[in-house]
Parts: sequence; structure tokens; C-alpha cells
Amino acid sequence: MGKGRKRIPDPVDSYVGERIRQRRRALALTQAQLAAVLGLSEQQLRRFERGSSRLSPRQLLALSLRLGVGPGYLLEGAPAASGASDAPEVIEMIQSFRAIRNDGMRRDLFLLVQAAARRSLAKSGREKPGVRG
Repeated sequence: MGKGRKRIPDPVDSYVGERIRQRRRALALTQAQLAAVLGLSEQQLRRFERGSSRLSPRQLLALSLRLGVGPGYLLEGAPAASGASDAPEVIEMIQSFRAIRNDGMRRDLFLLVQAAARRSLAKSGREKPGVRG
């Protein structure tokens, strides 16, 4: 992925970030307060809460301790990580992509899919509250 491109948040990262935000708010802590006790910048904590930055296991443990919960609390109910449970069409798409031998074509296809995903996420953000697809 090129520099300056935003990564699409992983559903697990987004879920964990939302759990962090919920617990922080339940404890009436600001992002600034929690970031300070963890030795993080507010910006980094915001990235964790948005799911745009991935927590290391050490960071997950430190955050859960500061929030007064076990690390399992932040992961409980998280969507299944992608992998063996991928839908057949996803597996077929990956296999087809790997079969493309032309590097330029692979790169163009990658950029197209990435742009489509960003557009889809942007559109879903404009939906009315309470309406999910």
C-alpha cells in the first residue's frame, strides 16, 4: 500500500476501538486523560478508537488494565477474523487475483478494489442512523 493512503479499518480493530471508547466514556474519562496515563498521544488513542490503528498485545493489555477490565472484555463479541471462514466467492477472488501474472494489471486491480471499498464505506457513513444494510 502506498504512502499517504488510508487503510480500510479491519472490523475487529473497529470493534475493539468502539469497546475502548464505550468503557472510557463509562468511566467519565476524556481521550486526553486516558492517553496521558498510557503515555500515548491523543491522536494515537483516537486512531485506536476509530480502528484505524491496530493495537499490539502489550497495548491491549495496558489499555484494559487502565480501563479496569480484562483484555477479553475488549475482544468479547468481536466479529470473526477473516480467514478460513471466508465466503467461497472471497476465496475464489483471491485465487483469481493470484493467477494474474502481469504486475501492472494486478496493481491496477488492487487500486480499483481499494477505491470501491473506500467509496462503499463513505456511502455507508451517509446512511440514516439506525439503518443498516
